[in-house]
Amino acid sequence: MSSIVTLGCYAFSKISQEEADPLIELALSHGVNHFDVAPSYGEAERRLRPWLEKRRNELFLACKTLKRTKKEAEKSYS
Repeated sequence: MSSIVTLGCYAFSKISQEEADPLIELALSHGVNHFDVAPSYGEAERRLRPWLEKRRNELFLACKTLKRTKKEAEKSYS
């Protein structure tokens, strides 16, 4: 289940993994498990990758797309 609060991950767009990890841990420790990313958020998706690999069942990931139709969006993530 998704938390009521969402962490917008644009903040991770230009920081290192070492800087992002404590922020992600802090969010999780406060019950925030909904993370919002987009292809335009620089490195944000990469910063969440290690967390998804080890704690996938705890995270709710929302990812926007730059595509404008359902078919284009499905194709871009397949």
